[in-house]
Amino acid sequence: MAADDEQAGGPGGRRRPALLAGGLVGLAGTLDVLTYLSLRSTEPFVDVTDGRVSVLHTTGWSRLHVGLGLLVVLTALVIATGRTRLVSVGLGVVAVAATVDVLFMPYDPWHGLVAVGLHASAAVILVRNWRVLLAPAGPSGAGVSGPGRPDR
Repeated sequence: MAADDEQAGGPGGRRRPALLAGGLVGLAGTLDVLTYLSLRSTEPFVDVTDGRVSVLHTTGWSRLHVGLGLLVVLTALVIATGRTRLVSVGLGVVAVAATVDVLFMPYDPWHGLVAVGLHASAAVILVRNWRVLLAPAGPSGAGVSGPGRPDR
């Protein structure tokens, strides 16, 4: 077992939170891209008021979701591969994507709830494991199983 694993509490412990958060963020980004690619050419949202039907033009929102979804997928890959110095950038991208999903929630509530839930879960995982993810990796902790104690 490597020193990183012991430091984080088990086999693969240091990378586990990053892999889980990256997977959740990647799933949310893929959901955005696939959902809103299909909405780029159609206008499925209408508003019925006072006996009139108005078509809501959401093509701009769809393009924004697709662009942010691609950025979120790239961010997920960065988070999952262990680029620990970019965790704060990843949190920023996740926050922006979650905000856009919240703003579009009145038009597409189920997608918004699922996407915001995935983004929030990943953000909580990243924040709770902040020190583990940003801890320096390497042989410096080898031979120590706890604070100042040698391995048994």
